[in-house]
Amino acid sequence: MINNNIFLIGMMGTGKSTIAPQLSQALKRTYIDTDQDILSILDVKISDVSESKFRKLESVYFLERIKNDYCIYATGGGIILSGENRECIRNNGIGIFLDTSIDILYKRLIKTNLDNRPLLDKINLKEQLDTIWKDREEYYESCAKIKICTNNLTEKELIEKIIVELQKL
Repeated sequence: MINNNIFLIGMMGTGKSTIAPQLSQALKRTYIDTDQDILSILDVKISDVSESKFRKLESVYFLERIKNDYCIYATGGGIILSGENRECIRNNGIGIFLDTSIDILYKRLIKTNLDNRPLLDKINLKEQLDTIWKDREEYYESCAKIKICTNNLTEKELIEKIIVELQKL
């Protein structure tokens, strides 16, 4: 279908890690969850690594990893904070921005264990999500060849919509 990398980008909680394996099956393509891979390689919990150190490791890993076969990448929400990563997404594949409202992200994330999300806590979750969104929105937009509002889509509908949008390219 598409001979290119596919980069799922968006805020934490948009479903990138959930959708990647399903999209992988549908497109018969390998997927990589960058956050999970980095933590597995380092054999640490995300809370054990400072954000700045994690961002550096994330960039090194990401920029090296994409040199392999075309894959589907479930990226970390902050992958787009690096200009080099943004350029890489734009030049080495198709960025698919999973756009989800802050209210829905809040409803999803408030139910989860936030230990794996060191930028968030349940006390100020909505405000934190809003701040992170404001800092990142333009970067997500700049990397996306496809933007999909996920608010009212089931996982199956989202996979179908992604495939339809990919076929349009």
